Amino acid sequence: YHATDTPTCRRTTVIANGVATSARAVPAPAVPRFLVSGRIAPSKRLQTVLAAFAQVQRDQPTAELHLVGQAEARHAACLAELRAQASGLAVHFRGADPTTSYLCEPFTAAIVLGTHQGSPNAVLEAMAAGLPVIANASGGTGEIVRSGETGWLLPEHCTAAELATAMRESFTQPARSALLSIAGRAYVRAHHGLETMAARYLDLLRSPASSRPR
Repeated sequence: YHATDTPTCRRTTVIANGVATSARAVPAPAVPRFLVSGRIAPSKRLQTVLAAFAQVQRDQPTAELHLVGQAEARHAACLAELRAQASGLAVHFRGADPTTSYLCEPFTAAIVLGTHQGSPNAVLEAMAAGLPVIANASGGTGEIVRSGETGWLLPEHCTAAELATAMRESFTQPARSALLSIAGRAYVRAHHGLETMAARYLDLLRSPASSRPR
């Protein structure tokens, strides 16, 4: 994510985040099953996600939505509102899982919405696990999720209806979902692997400019 407003310095180097790539992609689930992972906060637009899921579940009663993450104390009211909105829906609030073991489970797609995003690791981790990603074009997300190539990229201020459409497509068009997951996993492996990130840090530290006073 190439910010235009940076601190005054001799040189700015952008090093993309890197994540581990799983040995094999997880197979698709037997029923539509969606993942949201990360902090529970107002900026994550989870109300829109729940509204979209409600539309999906009306058409597909077996669908599930799994929210992995926790809310900070200052966002306790947000969590309470989400639980109330999710009443009657197949929404599972699973709490935090720092091991990211949930990425070994079968999911139809990972959903990542946000406002003022940087470059979300939730996007990279899902793609590295072979999960199709549905995201909005906020911050650096649009540099990773290419619409129709590595996932579904929705407008930054997407509506619940637009998100629900992408969610339906992810399980009614399994061949397309499979191609997006393969392409997304390959993209992360090529550009956002741990080895790639480490090599870029080493290149920076070994460059002549890094030995000068800063």
